[in-house]
Order: sequence, then structure tokens, then C-alpha cells
Amino acid sequence: MSKLSSDQAYELANEFHDLSVAVGNYRFDQWDDLSAAQRKRLEDLQWTLMNYSSDFTAQALNFVVDDLQGTVDKITAATANANKAIANIKVVSKVLAIAASATVLGASIMSGNPDGALKAADDLLQAVTA
Repeated sequence: MSKLSSDQAYELANEFHDLSVAVGNYRFDQWDDLSAAQRKRLEDLQWTLMNYSSDFTAQALNFVVDDLQGTVDKITAATANANKAIANIKVVSKVLAIAASATVLGASIMSGNPDGALKAADDLLQAVTA
């Protein structure tokens, strides 16, 4: 079993930062087409993702799994795909679903729940392809 290294935590911080930026860009790019409630929900999700990004770099993560690199690779792929999808999606409900799935992934990582993180990464990939 391996523990998440500082380089891996930095990689995750970068991915969650990029997701946060993508959600924020979407919110501003689609501003006129969004309701006030949708703008608020996107803003809340954006801040949650940004906070996870900061948290990954600010604290040592007790994220221990048998195949750490495979887990990190899966999480990185899921967040990268979500980031790309948000940039191209015009349907707010799909962006909200992707952003919400990403926050569940962040929560699973921060809580040190590798099984939950793997499931959340799968759920995020499903949200991207739905």
C-alpha cells in the first residue's frame, strides 16, 4: 500500500483548479442564458472545487491504496475529461452534473476514502459521457 505523494497531491490540486476555472468560465460565458439559481449553483460548485484544489496542496493526504498510481491516473483522467467537456457543453444541467460529480470526487479524496474516490471517478466519467 502506498500513500499519496506530494507530487500526486499537486497533480490533483492542478486538476481540481482547472475544473474550477472551467466551471467559472462556463458560468460567465453562458451568463445571459442562466437563471439566477443556476448561476449561484455553478458559483457554489466552482468554489468547492477551488477549495479542494487548495486543500490538496495545503495538507498531507492520508489516501492509501494498493495501486496508488492506477488510482491517481484514473482520477486525473476523469477530471481532465470533465474539464474538456465543460468547455464544450452548452446544456447547463450537464455542466451542473459534471461539477457536482467532481465535488463528490474531491470529498472522497479528502476523506481518505480510496474506494469512494474510484467510484466517484467512474461517476464523473459517466457524467461526462451522459
